[in-house]
Amino acid sequence: MAICIAGHIGVGHVFSHSGINQDDSQGFAAISRILCERFGIRTIIKEVFVEKGTLLVRTEDGGIGKAVPRRGIAPFEAEILKRLIGEDAALPHLTVLKVFGRMYGHGVTDLPVATEYAVAASVVDAFVRKIPGFVVATSEGEVASDVIGGVQIDAEGVHLALLLTINGSRIGIGPVEDLEGNVPLPPKREVMQRIGALKAPTIVVESKAYLPHLKLEKEAFLIRFNEAIDNVVVGESLEEALKKERLNYILVRDAFPEKKGEMKDKLVEISSNIARLAILMAATDNADGRAMAIAELARLISEDVGGVIFMSNALNDVVRGAGLVPGTGVVLSIAVPKSYLDTHVALFTTKEEAGIISMAVLAAARVLWGRYDEAMKELEEKYIEPLG
Repeated sequence: MAICIAGHIGVGHVFSHSGINQDDSQGFAAISRILCERFGIRTIIKEVFVEKGTLLVRTEDGGIGKAVPRRGIAPFEAEILKRLIGEDAALPHLTVLKVFGRMYGHGVTDLPVATEYAVAASVVDAFVRKIPGFVVATSEGEVASDVIGGVQIDAEGVHLALLLTINGSRIGIGPVEDLEGNVPLPPKREVMQRIGALKAPTIVVESKAYLPHLKLEKEAFLIRFNEAIDNVVVGESLEEALKKERLNYILVRDAFPEKKGEMKDKLVEISSNIARLAILMAATDNADGRAMAIAELARLISEDVGGVIFMSNALNDVVRGAGLVPGTGVVLSIAVPKSYLDTHVALFTTKEEAGIISMAVLAAARVLWGRYDEAMKELEEKYIEPLG
């Protein structure tokens, strides 16, 4: 019997189609903040080593993260990477932006993305070393090098299953996020079972994002769920907590509709655009025309493709864009206005923001604990088991 708070980092997942821009490490930062404060974990980067194309970072508490960027590490880049020292690995996206300024996934800038992976991995390794009962599992594939960790804690009588996922690649491509949110596929399933997060009322803490369709004037928390598919009790509990804490929020009750084949359709659309530009490039005689075609092709590859590579088609049909298993919970994000993007260009989560988010979800968990049986009843009625 526990409430799950799940947070992940989609390493290098900065862009999506439709103009979406995000810091996809916010959930990771929020869960890390809870654990660091409770167990006194120090996540400041103390040492950085580069040898034979391998990057290693070590935190003050001995957490180690490694990465091997696909296209190597140049000597000047090795010097630049020393700037990681003194930064907080529990804010992996902000840490990498401070060194490189920005990043693109999908194999476009593999060194910054691989660096973000190593930084995040050092935090989870510190948790393994310092937190009693912290459970960890890894998934090693041709691309993905996922790390999943978690622990159950008691927070003022509320049983919390804190679930932390790194969706990323040691070589700096991807991300592949089939294990994001509370998706219970192996090896994440085993971690979830051991900490009591499997089939539990869940708050999935997602990204800090610019979502053009919202047309915001100021920053706001964004609560998203689908009344027909997701857990309304969890959503109402989260809304009540944000009201009590006097936090600005937007509630969307018809988010994440069930649209079979949505990922495949968007993949076909973007692939067609890439093919069109490639044909245009080949058919253009003048250099200016070719340069413009290639520039637009580069934009598609570095930005829009992020919306179609992060999850497998059949899985997306069930858990939708945020990896939310039907019946289990809701998604909490922070949405920013266009003015934020105009000023900063790249989004990032600060330590103060991670603290506010962690406070908000802990407050929501206390409210939800009083409605636990009601939430579980709705979960059992709506639950659909994702298949890998």
